[in-house]
Formats: sequence, C-alpha cells, structure tokens
Amino acid sequence: MSKQSGFTILEVLIAILIMSTGFIALSQMQFLSILQKQRAEAGTIATNIVQFANDSDLAKAKKMHQLNILVLLDTIAQRTPDYTYCGDSTKFGCTQCPCDPLTAFTPNPVVGNEKTCSIIDINDFDPENLIYTNQTTCQTTLDSFGTEAMILVKDVDTNSVVVDGITILTLSIMYGVKSKEQFRDSGLSVLLKDTLVAQSFEVTAHLDNYNENGTISSNPTGWINVRVPHLP
Repeated sequence: MSKQSGFTILEVLIAILIMSTGFIALSQMQFLSILQKQRAEAGTIATNIVQFANDSDLAKAKKMHQLNILVLLDTIAQRTPDYTYCGDSTKFGCTQCPCDPLTAFTPNPVVGNEKTCSIIDINDFDPENLIYTNQTTCQTTLDSFGTEAMILVKDVDTNSVVVDGITILTLSIMYGVKSKEQFRDSGLSVLLKDTLVAQSFEVTAHLDNYNENGTISSNPTGWINVRVPHLP
C-alpha cells in the first residue's frame, strides 16, 4: 500500500503566512510609491507658485518705478505729469504719489521684519491677484476653503544703511509654500523643514530726490524721498 502524498495543515498555514507577508510588503511599497509621487507633485506645484509670485512682485515693482520715472521726465520736459496711477490701489496697492515700489514685496517696507501669507487655490492660481494678510486672517480663510489649497508665506527683513550720504535699503525676502497641515503646525515659519519649498531673494533700493528743483507739485515731500529699486 503506497503512502498518500500532499500537504499538512501546518505547511499550508506557513505558505499562507509567507504569501501574506509578501502581499503586505508589496502593498506598503505601492503606498510609499504613491506617497512619494504625491510629494513630488506637491513640490513641483509649490516651486511654480514661488517662481510666479516672485516674478509678479518684480513686475509690479518695476511698473511702479517706471510710472514714477514718467512723472520726473514729464516735469523735466515741462509737461503736466499724470498722477492718476497713484490712486490705483487695486492694481498696485499704491494710494499716493510717489508709489513705493518696495510695497510690491511687503505691505510696510520699514526697517524690521514683516511676515504675511496668502491662500493659494492650486486649481485656479493667478499670481496677479495674490492678497497678503496676517496669520489669523489666513487661517480663517483656510478653514472655509472648499478646494485644494496651499499657503504662500513671505518673510521680509528690511535693513537701512547710509553710504556716502545715500540711504540704502535692503529687503531680504524668503518665500515659503506650505501645505494646510504645515501651516496649522508651524504658522508663518519659512524654515525648510516647515515648508514644501522655500526660496530666498534680495532687493536693494536707495532714496532719491525727484523734486530737487521744487517743480513737482503733487506731494512734494514724498517726491523728495523716492524709493528707487535696483531690480534684475
């Protein structure tokens, strides 16, 4: 009588255990792969946000500076300058002449530190319409935000030094893009560990007297101390 061949229950259980362990490891690898892909995509979006925001800030600062220059050139040519751009607060955030180009980078470019934030709808991002506010306002907006969002933070240090009688201002700007979770955990911190992407940028400017001959009639005090940015 021949012996019966086959597997014992113990052997079957061991085989099932080995296969289960393999499936678990495979699913974990797939999960990590998806997570890494999501992080890479978020990093790419955050990098684009920083670049577009920086380009927008530079463009606004250049435009304000150019409009100030036009007033000076018109005055030198004895033409009547056009001051209407100074009241276009919705476009430049400039309410009086001369426009301060440095407000394109931070609302109050005075000596010291200023941190602001803006909520980004990643499905409808327009760098021309960024609104920078304080942390409390950003958090309130974020809590009611119904779509996918990231938070753009700007940390600006403004320093002033006098060189050969000329006042030089330096703005050290740090842009940081954060996820909702990072913003709730670390607020307006722009440390690399607290952001998806962080990028630094520096702008200098000097004070100039556009009203040296006393011929600019609109707000002559302001035209004595015009901030002239040095932009790339």
